[in-house]
Amino acid sequence: MENSNLIIVDILIALGAIIMFMATISTFKLIKRIKTSRYLRYREGLFLLMIIFLPGYLTFLFFLKKEDVMLFFYLAGFIFSFGALFVFLVVHTGRKTIEDLLNTTVSKTYVENVIHSMADTLIVIDTDENASIRTANNAALNLLKYRENELVGQSVKKY
Repeated sequence: MENSNLIIVDILIALGAIIMFMATISTFKLIKRIKTSRYLRYREGLFLLMIIFLPGYLTFLFFLKKEDVMLFFYLAGFIFSFGALFVFLVVHTGRKTIEDLLNTTVSKTYVENVIHSMADTLIVIDTDENASIRTANNAALNLLKYRENELVGQSVKKY
C-alpha cells in the first residue's frame, strides 16, 4: 500500500483508539454510578468489549505493517463479529432504557393526575434549605386562592 495512504489509515485508527478510550472511561464512570440498574450486566458487557477493542486498534496497526494477509483477515473477522455484538448491545440497552423511561413518564403523569384530583389539600415541599413548593393539588390551590404558577417554586418561608 502507498505510504501516504498508510499514514492516513494510521491517523484514523489512532483517532478511533482515542475515541474508544474516552468512551471506555465514560462507561466505567456510568457503571460505578448505576450499581443497581437492571441493565448493569449489559453495560458491563459493553465495557468488556471496549477493553477488548482498545488493544485491537494497536494490533490492527501492527498487522497492517506486517502485510500478512491471513493475520489481517483473522483480525478483520474478529473485529466484524465483536463489532456487531457491540452494536447489538448498545441498541438493546438503549431500547430497554428508553422503554423504562417512557414507563416512568407514564407513572409520573398518573401520579400527578391522582394528586390533582384528590379532594384533600396537598402541598409537596422540597426538603432543601429553601423548602420550596414543588407542587400543590387543585384542592390546595382553591383553598389558598392561588394559581399553580404563583405557588410552585416559592419558599414556604415566604408564607
